[in-house]
Amino acid sequence: MATPTKSTARQRPSSRSSSTTTTKATKKLPVERGPRPTSDRPNVVVRAWTGLAHVVGAGFRVLGREDLEPSERRDGVPFLLVLLAVAGAAVVWLNPTDPVAQALDGHTFGGLFGRVAYALPVIMVVFAGWLFRHPSSVHDNTRIGIGLGLALASVSGLCHVFGGQPQASQGLPVLATGGGIVGWVVASWLVALATEWVAVPLIVVLLALSLLIVTKTPPNRIPHRLHELYLWLFGEQAAPRDAD
Repeated sequence: MATPTKSTARQRPSSRSSSTTTTKATKKLPVERGPRPTSDRPNVVVRAWTGLAHVVGAGFRVLGREDLEPSERRDGVPFLLVLLAVAGAAVVWLNPTDPVAQALDGHTFGGLFGRVAYALPVIMVVFAGWLFRHPSSVHDNTRIGIGLGLALASVSGLCHVFGGQPQASQGLPVLATGGGIVGWVVASWLVALATEWVAVPLIVVLLALSLLIVTKTPPNRIPHRLHELYLWLFGEQAAPRDAD
C-alpha cells in the first residue's frame, strides 16, 4: 500500500515585498535665503526719501486717530507737497522784495497761479495732511482734487480781473502780478466777450461749485449743511425730531 508522500510547498517570495518595506520620509530642510541682491534694493536716495516721508507722515497722523496699516500708507506725494510748501513760503513770504525770489516766483507758482501763490503754502500743507491720513490707496481723492483745482482756477481768474488784467504777451513776471497763466486763461476771454460785470459773477459761481464738490454737498443739501455749520460753530445740538 503506497503511503502518500508529503510535498512541502516552498513558499515563494511575494512580488509585493518591495512595496511592504517602509520607506523613510524625506525630511525637508528649510531653504536658506541669502541676502537680497543689491540690484533689487532701492538706492540710497529712494530709501532716504521714503524714510523722511514716513517721519513727516507720522507727525501728521499723530494729530488724530491712527487707523491705517503700514502697507496702506502712501507718503511720497504728500511729502513732496510739504517740501514745495516750505520752498514757496521761503520765496513769497520771507523774501518778497528780493530780485531772485521775485524771479523764482514769476517763473514757478506765481507765473502759474498769480497772487494765489501767497496762499499756496497753506493750501499745500492742508492737502498734504489730508493725503497723509487718507491715501489714495484707501480713499477716493479724485473728487477733492477736482474741486481744489477748480477753486484755484476760479480764484486765479478773480485775481486776473482785479489785478490789472495783464496779457500773456507781457511775460510771466507781469502775469504773476495778476492771476498768472491760469487766471488769464479762465478770465481773459470772458472779459473780452462780455464785461467784468458778467465775468466776475460767472467765476464766483464756478468757485461756489468747486466748494460744493470739495465738501461733497449736493445743491439741495446746502441749507442742511449751513445748519450743521451753525450748530458746530456755536456748540449747539440739533433738536430731536418728533416721532411721526
